[in-house]
Amino acid sequence: MIRKITPEDTPQLLTICESTGLFTTEDLPTLQLLFDDYHVAKSRLGHHALVCEHENKLIAVAYYLPRELTDRTWELLMIMVSASHQTKGIGSLMIDGCQEHIRSMGGRLLLIETSSTNDFEPVWQFYRKHGFSDVATVPDYYADSIGKVTFLKRL
Repeated sequence: MIRKITPEDTPQLLTICESTGLFTTEDLPTLQLLFDDYHVAKSRLGHHALVCEHENKLIAVAYYLPRELTDRTWELLMIMVSASHQTKGIGSLMIDGCQEHIRSMGGRLLLIETSSTNDFEPVWQFYRKHGFSDVATVPDYYADSIGKVTFLKRL
């Protein structure tokens, strides 16, 4: 079942993010702040955060928002599936749900930004499989030798 996140979901969401290996323990306070800000203010500003729940346990999260000062451009900030549920179609279910919701609100473009490190190669393949093209790389964006790769899909 896919539903909107609630404040009570946050501990499980942090566990999902950490289980993917794409975030470290040091990243968790920033992610905590992202989810807390969503509940306090960002949801009222058009941000959306969804979870996939299976057998009363959260197994995936997606967070997306409209980009200000653009013509119907959206950004997917994260889509995370717990390590134990990856490669089972959950990520596809989540990204398809996000795209459908964004289309229903008149969305025109969807951007996704990722790291340029080789750890993200499966992530890049996932986005390409879903019709996204890598359109830009910014060298040294996150840190020296860690760039940002941007993917784009016209909705």
